[in-house]
Amino acid sequence: MYYYLYEKATGVISSSSNCENSISTNGNNELSIISSETNYEIALHKVRLNDLVIIEDQEIIRTNLEMEARRERGYRLKEEVDPLLTNPLRWAELTDDKQAEWTQYRTDLLNLPEQSGFPNDITWPTKPT
Repeated sequence: MYYYLYEKATGVISSSSNCENSISTNGNNELSIISSETNYEIALHKVRLNDLVIIEDQEIIRTNLEMEARRERGYRLKEEVDPLLTNPLRWAELTDDKQAEWTQYRTDLLNLPEQSGFPNDITWPTKPT
C-alpha cells in the first residue's frame, strides 16, 4: 500500500511513501494522509487519485446528492402524503381546494428531479396545512 500527504485546500500531493509512519502532518489541519486504497473507497472519500492530485469526483458527489434528495422525497411522500391520500375517509373530509393542494404537493414532490437545479439546488414544495 502507498500513502500520500496532500494539502486539503489545493489537493496537491506533497509527498508519498510506502510506509505510513514516514509521513506526518505535524499537526497541520490543512494536511491529510490518505492511502492508495482511497481509489476503492470513493463513495466514502469523494475523491480519487488522478495524476497525483486529489480531486473531488463530481459524478459521485452528484449521485450522492441525488440519492439523498430522493430519500427525502420518498420520506415526505410516505409520511405526509400517503396517509392522507390513501385513506378514503380522511380524503373525503377535505374540501375540493384542499384536495387540489395535496394533489399538487404530491405532483411537485414526484417532479422534483425535473427541476433545473436538481440535485444541487432544490426548491422543496410547501406542504399544505
